[in-house]
Amino acid sequence: MKQFGLTQVPCEPHLFAVQKTIKQREYTLIVPVYMDDLFPIGNKILTGQFKEYIGKYLDVTILGNPSFFLGIRVTRNRTAIPPSLTINQEVYAISILEKHNVDMNKISRCPMSQLGTTCVERQEEEPKASSEQIQMYQSQIGSLMYLMLGTRPDITYSVGCLVRFAHDPSKKHFQHLSGRTSAVA
Repeated sequence: MKQFGLTQVPCEPHLFAVQKTIKQREYTLIVPVYMDDLFPIGNKILTGQFKEYIGKYLDVTILGNPSFFLGIRVTRNRTAIPPSLTINQEVYAISILEKHNVDMNKISRCPMSQLGTTCVERQEEEPKASSEQIQMYQSQIGSLMYLMLGTRPDITYSVGCLVRFAHDPSKKHFQHLSGRTSAVA
């Protein structure tokens, strides 16, 4: 990677980038790396050079343009002016809702408006969640964190607030997380 000129992005250790001049134009190549998957993004000439270069050192299979990468849908429109690349996690988000039986009619566009600006701990008089319920809560929070980190930074505050209580969620925390009112007896 370094011999090709790629440098590791300081704030993201699994992301490499390089800028190269080709025919007096500056191009950028970005290469996210996950385990043994590489996803070169950039100008066709530069990505082609990278694929050819990396193929000399590693046994690679070029799969063409990806439509999904780590649960993120990738859509390219090379005919648009300027060309565009969009990402979303719609399929993943729907799978989260289905997995946790979330009532689609109770989803709030702005969940923190119901929760308020402060998150409070479970009160002593409130019933304690069982270990299974806590595990379910933590699983849902983890799913939302992946969604938040991938394509939904707009839910960061809400998830950050609710994750603080992952060790001891109250009935209110369950309600705000999933829209259900009977998660904790």
